[in-house]
Amino acid sequence: MKSFLYAVCFYVCLALLFVGCVEDEPQPSYIKAEVVGPDCESGWYILNVINKNDEDAEQSRGRYLGQIRSGYVTTNSLPAAYRQAGLQIEVALELNENESPSCVTVHMMHPAVVVKHINYAPVLQD
Repeated sequence: MKSFLYAVCFYVCLALLFVGCVEDEPQPSYIKAEVVGPDCESGWYILNVINKNDEDAEQSRGRYLGQIRSGYVTTNSLPAAYRQAGLQIEVALELNENESPSCVTVHMMHPAVVVKHINYAPVLQD
């Protein structure tokens, strides 16, 4: 009986340790971006990341996206429905360190990103 009680206590402690060590996956942090148009290579599109103020940057610290604050980025993972210039969308982005467009001519290079999720349907800018 005593060894059974020890075994139960051991497994309860082990379960508590396991539950306490598991971290939740970070939630996506959405930022507003405007689709500028196609980049120099086919399939790549330029987005203008809009950072309204420093308050937004403070709120997004420590979450899914803290890598990109504002400026232009390029992506090859923008869904076809969102490839119209002038669309303003909310997206979750992540830096893409594996690939970037290969431009033949001298061209402004922007950081490559991966679109992880789009928060809502696009709205055309007037």
